Amino acid sequence: MAQPSTTAEKKEWPPLVAAGFYGVGVAIIAIAAARLLNIPQLATYGLAVALAVLLIGGGAGYLVDRRARPVRNLHAALLPKFGPEFQRDAIKVGKYRSGRPTRVVIEYPSVFNEREEKARKEVRDIIAARLGGAGDATWDTVRRRLVVTLDNVAATPLIHDSDSPTTDVLDDTPSRAATRDRATGVLQNVLGATAKVDVEFHDDGDGDSEHLPVGVTVRYPATRHDVSPRFRQAVLTQVDSKVDNETGAWRDIWDLKNNVVKFQPRPAFPRNAPYPLDRPLQKNALPYAVNENEVQEWVLGSRHPHKLVVGPTGSGKTVLIRNLAISAAMQGIPVVLCDPKRIEYRELATFPGILLVTRIQDISYAILQASDLMHERYNLIEAGLVEEGTFNKILVIVDEFIIFKDLVNKEWKAGFAEDETGKPKPRKGEDPSIDALSNMGYLARSADVHLVIGMQRPDAAILTGPLRDQLRKRTALDQHSVETAKMMWGDGRMGTTLPSIQGRGLSETGSGPEEIQVLRCLPPGTKGHNTHDAVMWEEVTRRASDPALWQDVELPPFFEELEERRLNAIEAIKARYGGQQLPGVSMDKPALDAAPEPDDVVEEPAAPAPGVADEPQSTLEQVSPYELQAGDQIMVEDDTGIPEIVEVTDIHFGAEDGEETITVDYDSTENSTKGVLHLDPDTDVDRCG
Repeated sequence: MAQPSTTAEKKEWPPLVAAGFYGVGVAIIAIAAARLLNIPQLATYGLAVALAVLLIGGGAGYLVDRRARPVRNLHAALLPKFGPEFQRDAIKVGKYRSGRPTRVVIEYPSVFNEREEKARKEVRDIIAARLGGAGDATWDTVRRRLVVTLDNVAATPLIHDSDSPTTDVLDDTPSRAATRDRATGVLQNVLGATAKVDVEFHDDGDGDSEHLPVGVTVRYPATRHDVSPRFRQAVLTQVDSKVDNETGAWRDIWDLKNNVVKFQPRPAFPRNAPYPLDRPLQKNALPYAVNENEVQEWVLGSRHPHKLVVGPTGSGKTVLIRNLAISAAMQGIPVVLCDPKRIEYRELATFPGILLVTRIQDISYAILQASDLMHERYNLIEAGLVEEGTFNKILVIVDEFIIFKDLVNKEWKAGFAEDETGKPKPRKGEDPSIDALSNMGYLARSADVHLVIGMQRPDAAILTGPLRDQLRKRTALDQHSVETAKMMWGDGRMGTTLPSIQGRGLSETGSGPEEIQVLRCLPPGTKGHNTHDAVMWEEVTRRASDPALWQDVELPPFFEELEERRLNAIEAIKARYGGQQLPGVSMDKPALDAAPEPDDVVEEPAAPAPGVADEPQSTLEQVSPYELQAGDQIMVEDDTGIPEIVEVTDIHFGAEDGEETITVDYDSTENSTKGVLHLDPDTDVDRCG
């Protein structure tokens, strides 16, 4: 049921009453002026003028009111049918005969369903009753306009439809007409009842798809809302949800100067987009994804100096960051790749031009060294020895930034500093590498140092100040939560309807967030790797290994230092576990090169290695974190990435940002060190039985 209009109606007086008010007013003014000025003649003249105003004004007002009365009465009668948005100026009348109109044009709102015969008949009956006479009614569903031609001499007030509602397209099939009406109604609801909607179909369309449109063009009335990205996204969402096409989705093209928007079927996205090896790399351009039209690149040195990549586990974040790293290496750009999880980028440890850093303290050191290099380059620019923009570019990637910040700050606060007297005191604040990274967000671009920050979800408490503001080249993968959409794009609706496809997401492309699919370039050993991936990986490795790429590139000194640390750590791990049974690892297929068997036979059995016996002393079972108790022994990875058995000393349950957290304190059974483990409530842990 239509709600009554909330618009206050202007009080209209009858013409004679209104003219009388004016006449009386003139008479009063004339009499007052005559007495005030002591001129009796003014009163006589004033009364004559007042009488003229009464007669002329009343007669003219009566004639005007006589013509306006049919529109006023008709609007009041149609208002319950058309709803509160139906305004009086939507009724136009003309061609008067005997004081009554013979032509009526009504622009009705989109909420009225003119396809229903009962609704049309009620409107025709109201018009016939209010205006009198008989005639024909023509319904234009495209323009949402009713044209009535009346013969007010006819004895019986009855109006017939000249035809069924028409879209003015003679060759429309019923299904196309329904689609056209559907699109018109949807778009007029959001862009205004007077918006002109043109729906296009294939000329040779037939079968099940003949009713599916291939384009929609809308000319809408001027509005201040169309400059808002949120408004345009809301319009696109309406069309996507309510108007079908062959691909299942639309893209919008807005011409704001001419108040025109065009909708075209969006090409189907590929689920698998191979890395474009056949496409020459543009200087400093790093391919990482494709949108519906072309390969998307991040150009180092552009107005987007640094990049933020957000995506939960399994979303394709690692693949995207790997694309950036190998794209840079194939152009002779050194890459510092920091991986606090230690095992996500193992295949890049020996990739040309890429320094893989995995230990927390080494990551902190690498960031500080990159910051020092940035300041050294600033000194050279300030001294006039080097022009800005002429340095070799360097890409610094810190994946899983939240994990890194949490761990490095815990290690920082666990240490001690010296006070003024040389006595140790607890450290406060954050690890210096966090502050250095924030400063690089401000300054690194001019020194040709570029940052990539990766995390599983955006967090305002983590990325604050200059670092967050400088990460304007953004990509968020997987279907967004409302919180992710607001923090990444400022609109809680963006990305919330993305399909759950690995590598699918939204990315800033220069014209706003657009849907993208991450490029596929998988190294050996990764899940899903096939023969095509093997050929592709061999080719990218060959290109990055070209000596000509690196002959004029001077790698920072800390590259060699940190690479030596990594290799030494690996040798120490091998020496520690060579020939021994690894905790939780079957010896049927040795995980590492076994130590050589001694030549001499030892008569007495050798003492077992610490914590290792000839037969496994315990078995491992997977249990939920909720089943753990103090005193349980579980398997974790130490700082070098090697699994070890530890004893649980305490368990803490809490919540952060609405998500449950589980933290375990433990003691190492091998070296008596203490540690903290953060557990996923949905992921089982290995407990010794």
